[in-house]
Amino acid sequence: MTARTCVERRVLALLATAADGRTTDVDALLDDLDPDDLGDVVYGLASLAVGVFMPRGTDRQDPDQRTRIANALRADLLQWSADESADGQ
Repeated sequence: MTARTCVERRVLALLATAADGRTTDVDALLDDLDPDDLGDVVYGLASLAVGVFMPRGTDRQDPDQRTRIANALRADLLQWSADESADGQ
């Protein structure tokens, strides 16, 4: 089994765990990963999440759609940061 296959299976296991609402089982799915593999799993989950923001039927690799989503997420982060600064946090 390749490293990529292991990471993909781990991503799917995490998705199933989340779908089941088993938050206490997440640590066990991540404990044995080295930092590189953990980063790959996090990236895989984030990549799947980006697809949620895309209009139905859109090619998930469409660079224009991905750029639009990235810009919207950055704007949200900047707004949250500004709100926290204004609140003195």
